[in-house]
Amino acid sequence: MALGADLPGALQVTPDSGGVGVDGVSNGTASAGGGIEGRQEAVTGTGEAHRIRFSLAGAQLKLSMMWSGNTLMLPGAGELGDHLVKLPSRHYPGVPENEFAMMTWAGETGIDVPDCEMRSAKDLGPVPPGFDALEGSTIYVVRRFDRGPYGPSQDERIHMEDLNQVLDNWPEAKYEGASYERLGRIILALCGEEDFLEFVRRLTFCIGIGNEDAHLKNWTIWYPDRIQPRLSPAYDLVSTIQYEELDRGLALKLGGTKRLSLMTLAEMERLADRTDLQPARVSETVNQTLESMHQSWQQIGSDLPVSAGFRGRLRDYQRSVPLVRPYAI
Repeated sequence: MALGADLPGALQVTPDSGGVGVDGVSNGTASAGGGIEGRQEAVTGTGEAHRIRFSLAGAQLKLSMMWSGNTLMLPGAGELGDHLVKLPSRHYPGVPENEFAMMTWAGETGIDVPDCEMRSAKDLGPVPPGFDALEGSTIYVVRRFDRGPYGPSQDERIHMEDLNQVLDNWPEAKYEGASYERLGRIILALCGEEDFLEFVRRLTFCIGIGNEDAHLKNWTIWYPDRIQPRLSPAYDLVSTIQYEELDRGLALKLGGTKRLSLMTLAEMERLADRTDLQPARVSETVNQTLESMHQSWQQIGSDLPVSAGFRGRLRDYQRSVPLVRPYAI
């Protein structure tokens, strides 16, 4: 392996004494310390300097970057990116605007989200070849919650594991092996009641916006104090119902179904099954979240960077889901 200085969480890949890996770099092993120094060269030169030296999973192309004045730059040797920059999708129009709008709405609803903003692609510093077609487009910039200031210092690495990893699944199994009820029980057992209710809020919000891609890798446990596991801030909140070519239905089952047309308050109360919590705690949280979503949309909805068509599809979708219908925009 040749990637290791700027991985997600506290994971690093450090060189061992054997072999030569990709691009002539020594083979590496996973470690909590060290790092492959000097492999994330500045991109102002040519040749090797243009190669991207970090790995961040996901369908949307993204870069780990840092602000230098008013310019977003790729980190140099020994530096950590503290922002993710998500670029426009070739297949799904308006994804940066979609995610920014939904994350902003989530924050106004009371969900824990990192700072995020829309910027012009002209705010990017030198980038590798192939990225220069971004001229005139907008990009989505979000603070990395696995880096400072969430930790004690700017260079702090905060360990995290998504629920797919917690369940010991292969990456391609992110839609399998667990229901939302099971995820809730895991979060309750590891992180406590406060984070379980935040999970309920977040799942309610996902249903409310038509985010049908809240799979296992979009829920993460992190360790901000290095000891106590907590549910991480929310991320990847996108209204996927805006894209007709995507599959319809929840990413995971709830109450034995993925069909949103069957989603009611009674189905949400199933999140309390096999726990010590009363279903009334869940239903109260769900109703409070939906009410807050409705009120906050009235306040900020007109300012969000989405089209009239986006708003219409969202409204029609909400009216089709029994759980959300009374609170439709």
